[in-house]
Amino acid sequence: MNSRFINLGIGDWCDVVINTLGPEGTSSEAAAGFFTEWFEQRHPGSRVRLKLSDSYEDAHSGMDEDTPAVLIVANAYLDIHNFYMEPQLSLVATFVFDTPLYGLVSKGPLTTSKPTIATHPAPRKLIEELLPPGLQVDAVVLASSTSAAAAAVAKGEVDMALTTEIAANIHGLHFISNTRPIRMLWSVFAHSHWCMRLAEANSRRLTCSPSDRIATGLTFEVMMPILQRHTIDSAPEKSKTLLQSSIDNFGWIPNQSAYMSESPSLLAAYQRAHDLFIDSSLNEEEKAVVWITCGVESNCTYTVQAHAYIALAKGVADHVVDAIAHDPASLDDRLKALHSFTLKVIHCHGRLQKQAIDAALQASLSKRNMLDVILGVSQKNMSTILNSIAGTEIDDRFKWDAFQGLKLTGEA
Repeated sequence: MNSRFINLGIGDWCDVVINTLGPEGTSSEAAAGFFTEWFEQRHPGSRVRLKLSDSYEDAHSGMDEDTPAVLIVANAYLDIHNFYMEPQLSLVATFVFDTPLYGLVSKGPLTTSKPTIATHPAPRKLIEELLPPGLQVDAVVLASSTSAAAAAVAKGEVDMALTTEIAANIHGLHFISNTRPIRMLWSVFAHSHWCMRLAEANSRRLTCSPSDRIATGLTFEVMMPILQRHTIDSAPEKSKTLLQSSIDNFGWIPNQSAYMSESPSLLAAYQRAHDLFIDSSLNEEEKAVVWITCGVESNCTYTVQAHAYIALAKGVADHVVDAIAHDPASLDDRLKALHSFTLKVIHCHGRLQKQAIDAALQASLSKRNMLDVILGVSQKNMSTILNSIAGTEIDDRFKWDAFQGLKLTGEA
């Protein structure tokens, strides 16, 4: 089963209600299951609740404006444009997800060569493709979902249904045709008022170039600026030398360092951790995996953007940088294993499980590699938390449309 997830603005929800088309057994329910896995992997300890409705419209109407909630709709749905045009909704994610197997089912042996067939309108054209030889459709009855179509067969209301394998099993039906999945694009919507809070937080925190393909989800919490973006003149005395090293290495003081300089101890620790990670056992692609994954998981656009540029300038291929942020499943086996281990370290709450260690070793990551990942994640914890407090603006040099090369010995 193939999937590609693009997060356009799902924030740090502790829990979420998923609203989509039911009843049990629909492709929409299966897609919601994929979304749940994606969400829970990135938000350990979160609570996800699934709410199935008789139609996408009912699912929309049932969304609670006071609770983080999403509406998942198949892009094959004829009236999906209504949700895109609905002012109360905003698109927050899309993903490609293969449906469960589709086919024609019956309750038992057919007693007619001209069956009545129930189907949801979206996959209706598959009837002609899958209809067994010798059969001729008498009539097509439209149902509100593939699962409802299967239920109509079980109740004896129609002879056959075009439905999913899941719905067929639920209703005790069997396939009488070939089966196949449908590669489907799915849209995820949230209430616009939640997205307005995202935008407000974003306007005070992080900005991206319109051409930024590495943008990540944003956090709902609106942080009031409390830190000063220091210059070398205004910074505490013990930070001046540290900021001068940024100028020597970068040619300017990155905004992150300017805010971090409020604490000479933090800035010194961060720069030292950076230097040590640069000299670690990980190559440039592998360091990019650790850094960018930390940015994605922390919803820190500054980190993702800065390290995307540094990776590109260090010779990491554009498609690898894009895949780290958007489609880590497409990375090669070693980078994919490194990404998985990095996620485990990020979310381990101070105690890494044996299964994560065993999986990393089995994927040919060395013991030193694993410990160096801990160093990289620790370094990024310092900066991503700082950026969440400061609302660090992305430096012009780090924006995609302004990129003309970087000096590469400094920290980000």
